[in-house]
Amino acid sequence: MHRRAQLQLLKDVYHLPPVPIGLEWAVTYPIEIKNLGITKLKYQIDTAALEQLNYKNYDFRVFEIQNPEGTLMATETQYIYTLFRPLEAKEY
Repeated sequence: MHRRAQLQLLKDVYHLPPVPIGLEWAVTYPIEIKNLGITKLKYQIDTAALEQLNYKNYDFRVFEIQNPEGTLMATETQYIYTLFRPLEAKEY
């Protein structure tokens, strides 16, 4: 059976390790995605939840996705680059 475009994430939940507060640069976490299908796949990440979280944190960009949309060719693997810049010591 041939599969058309099908996006795969390695995990459903990602736990980020603790990050020091006050770093000049955000810590970048790559999240691997893969197109398991035989056709080109276009993706677009809904960032509304991240925007809401940032808004609730004094409109500070705690989380940011550098490439929220893109294209993967058949069987191609890429990374979503997520920036994490904690504003205070708490669980986000």
